[in-house]
Amino acid sequence: MKINEVQKVLIITLILNLIVAFSKIFYGYKASLLSMISDGFHSLMDSSSNIIGLIAIYISLKPPDKNFPYGYKKFEAFASLAIAFLLFMTTYEIINNLVKKIAFQTHPNVIPADILVMLITIGINIFVSKYEKRAGERLKNKLLIDDSSHTASDILVSVSVLISIIGVKFGFYFLDFLASGLIVFMITSIALRILLESVNILSDSSPLNLDEIEKLVLQVEGVNSCHKIRTRGLMDNIHIDLHIQVEPELTITEAHNIGHQVQNKLKLELDGVKDVITHVEPSKH
Repeated sequence: MKINEVQKVLIITLILNLIVAFSKIFYGYKASLLSMISDGFHSLMDSSSNIIGLIAIYISLKPPDKNFPYGYKKFEAFASLAIAFLLFMTTYEIINNLVKKIAFQTHPNVIPADILVMLITIGINIFVSKYEKRAGERLKNKLLIDDSSHTASDILVSVSVLISIIGVKFGFYFLDFLASGLIVFMITSIALRILLESVNILSDSSPLNLDEIEKLVLQVEGVNSCHKIRTRGLMDNIHIDLHIQVEPELTITEAHNIGHQVQNKLKLELDGVKDVITHVEPSKH
């Protein structure tokens, strides 16, 4: 079952992200490295987003009912909003630590273990990001793709942190602050992208190309024209609503069958289409 696969991916990434996060935070505080601590909190937010994702997937499993006739899939978009909020909170925490460190002018104490920890966690992040993104694309799941973007940001951030740690080892303490600033920029950019995508879904923006839908519908024998095409939903749960015109001499049964052919074609040709509603009208000559 597809949802079970999504949950499996999130659980695996959750465990790995927790290992990465606590390793960075522990060694960061031990060495008084702000960039490493900041990176650790960033990874900890990855773990939090995994937990939010698991909760959202559980809710989205519920079948449609009287209160939610279109189902609970949009709760995944709400989960993405929560992930964006956590990212913004992370940037606040990093900036707060950065200000405190500048005020107290503390200098880090780098040991070889700090560099080794960063190398290992970068390797884990690369694996997690690729694994989660491939699974998200295969399962057409926005939550996994958003979460993989969150994790992917750790790779570039961790590389910058590694460079700053090596620089600090040779006395270039300003690199610690520079890496922290880069982390803030990266996290904020990702948070804004996830926020905008989630808002588009929740405001029912169209996830499909309407011209492509019209071309497919007109390929069905008996359809003279197609108009009032509307689409909405997540990439793995798209709803389509459209009007088709057929010959007025057709019986209700014949016109109804053409409508069913349109529905079947769109579901077959377009990935992620969950439901299609066709309104059949007589052509006006």
